[in-house]
Amino acid sequence: VAWDVVNEVISDSPEFADGLRRSEWYRILGEEFIDLAFAYAEEAFNDEYAADGTDRPVALFINDYNTDQGGKQDRYLALVERMLDRGVPLDGVGHQFHVSLSTPVSALETALERFAHLPVVQAVTEMDVTVGTPVTQANIIEQGYFYRDAFEVFREFHAATGDMFAVTVWGLHDGRSWRSTQAPLLFDSGLQAKPAYFGAAGGELEPRLLAELSFQGSVALDEAATTAHDWQRLPLHAVGDVAAFQTRWEADHLTVYVTVRDATVDATDGVTVVLGADTYAFGRDGTGDVPGVVAATDDGWAAVLHVPLDGAAAGDVLDVDLQVTDGGTTTGWNSPGVLGTLTLVEPLSFVEVAEAPTAPTIDGDVDDVWSLADVVTTDTQVEGSADGAATAEVRTLWSGDGSTLFVLADVTDDQIDVSGSDPWIQDSVEIFLDAGNVRNGPYRYEDTQIRINVDNVTSFGTGDEAFQRDRLTSATTLTETGYRVEAAISLLEAGGPGTFHGLDFQVNDGTNGTRTSVRTWADPTGISYQNTSRWGVAQLVTAEPEEPEEPEADVTVTPWLVVAGKKVTVDVSGFDPGSTVTLRLEPKLTLGRPRPADLGTVQVGDDGTGTAKVTVPKPTKLGLYAVVASSGDLSAKTWLIVLPGGPGKPDPKPGHGPKPGHGPKPGHGPGHGPGHGKPDPGHGPGHGPKPDPGHGPGHGKPDPGHKPDPGPKPGHGKPDPGPKPGHGPKAGPGAQRPC
Repeated sequence: VAWDVVNEVISDSPEFADGLRRSEWYRILGEEFIDLAFAYAEEAFNDEYAADGTDRPVALFINDYNTDQGGKQDRYLALVERMLDRGVPLDGVGHQFHVSLSTPVSALETALERFAHLPVVQAVTEMDVTVGTPVTQANIIEQGYFYRDAFEVFREFHAATGDMFAVTVWGLHDGRSWRSTQAPLLFDSGLQAKPAYFGAAGGELEPRLLAELSFQGSVALDEAATTAHDWQRLPLHAVGDVAAFQTRWEADHLTVYVTVRDATVDATDGVTVVLGADTYAFGRDGTGDVPGVVAATDDGWAAVLHVPLDGAAAGDVLDVDLQVTDGGTTTGWNSPGVLGTLTLVEPLSFVEVAEAPTAPTIDGDVDDVWSLADVVTTDTQVEGSADGAATAEVRTLWSGDGSTLFVLADVTDDQIDVSGSDPWIQDSVEIFLDAGNVRNGPYRYEDTQIRINVDNVTSFGTGDEAFQRDRLTSATTLTETGYRVEAAISLLEAGGPGTFHGLDFQVNDGTNGTRTSVRTWADPTGISYQNTSRWGVAQLVTAEPEEPEEPEADVTVTPWLVVAGKKVTVDVSGFDPGSTVTLRLEPKLTLGRPRPADLGTVQVGDDGTGTAKVTVPKPTKLGLYAVVASSGDLSAKTWLIVLPGGPGKPDPKPGHGPKPGHGPKPGHGPGHGPGHGKPDPGHGPGHGPKPDPGHGPGHGKPDPGHKPDPGPKPGHGKPDPGPKPGHGPKAGPGAQRPC
């Protein structure tokens, strides 16, 4: 006879040094409550109420769950050792073993062996083995093999130690199980023995069936079908050692991708899809019973087919085989005469993980590089109500050699609660990672379930807790709308640009010590903690090389109208920092045919700009010129109008015309002396030199407010009839008189 005196006192989190859950018993009495419970049980069962002549007739047990998981197992063992050291009357250690097909049977054996050196007996107290959802015949058969292997471990342990007290299965039949939706027990709801019963009893089991998932979707039958990215996102299912395949489904067809290793072309080469009672053949030559496309590969050929379905829906299970014929040899996915199963499930969740130029700092703050990341949201309601439930926007990045995955989760939660004694019922974010996207189903050693609560207390699921903890760096912070979790997780040796990884995110919402909602990004089943098959997929993508922006070189000249021989200011921009820009003056619309002229250079600063003052050569003729700035492959130009310079003397000061009495001497200018009669194309008849722009026409006084007299238009000059009386110079020697 045995009695569970203390049940489920070990924490699933290493938050506390003693490893114990903070139950109400603990909060009031501390660890002493465990010793007191055993003392009272010992007094009642083995003293006061013990039958006469018996010596301690009731074995007193401590009992807990998840003892097959390394971290909790360590904490459990430490407590048992402390109890024995204190003289607590402890006789046995119980392992509940609520496990799944994902649990390695070796983990059960390890749990028993960890306590084998202690003076206690051991018991399996509540065993059941879930098969996942939906329940398939393939998994029911696989469950039989699990029970077979587990009971062999229990028998061998007892044979070696004599310390296996009992093994108890937690329920009579599936219909009465607390996990009834996953068929965990030895008998079905009709009380009929399942393969699990025959496995536990060491009986014969029927052959295993192969089973896989088919995610919703389709691939068009075009030239790109066999190289579609969809086929890279999931591992292929092997068909012996000659081929591999993958599928997607829609209501009216199943898309099948198959790649065959067969370098020799034969007329009989082809694939056959068996779907229930129907068979569809398709040849390497592209002909067959269903539409499809074929492409040659380096070591053989590949094909994509559309096999008809009739009103298929998520949750349906198809009986399927895929067979490959090479000459006279046919190889099937299943054993001859046996069909495997494809379970139709939701579309595959997929995200591209952007490359960051620098790794984010794991401190709970949002670094600028997070703006590069795509956002996914935890929109899949797994447990509880969506009304007011906490949810998260999650970003992912990688950097450097791609060996680390960075995660940033911003959680919207209007009530922060960490009062629950179990870590998964506290406000927290869970990250599920299958490095390398192996999709083993059952957790491998490398697969990890990481839980980070709002206070940055971390805990882990199946596997080696210390190993998982060493892979993680995390930080949390409160925000105006809830809290934020930031983490860096090692991808071990499976990372690198272009690699794929199984990934999911989960938000646990606690309220007053109870978990009221669970939301995920990908897996809708609620069993991500047991199985990796329905997680999403992330690919580390390299940053698209940025097209170098063509520098937009520019040049400006101030002023744009200048007299030859004067200086202008030249400003350049958009040139390479530190370069030297050459300036040239190129004629465009000018009098005569002047040659281009060098204006000098401009030194460009660190910001790509520069300024210089240059002189327009004095001989430059009247006209429109381009100022061309060039350096290497970069060039720019602007326009400059040049007026001819004077004969070398300074221009007259503003407001000063020619001095009175200093006009040209008689007989020295065209159209001036009487009797010359030549047309004067640029001056008024008989008025002497061309007026200076901005001054009165040759009258010697400033003429503010009046436009300069441009004189007659070119080509319209008239014969000069000679000076008017009192205005022109007199014939013969003598000074000109003022007007």
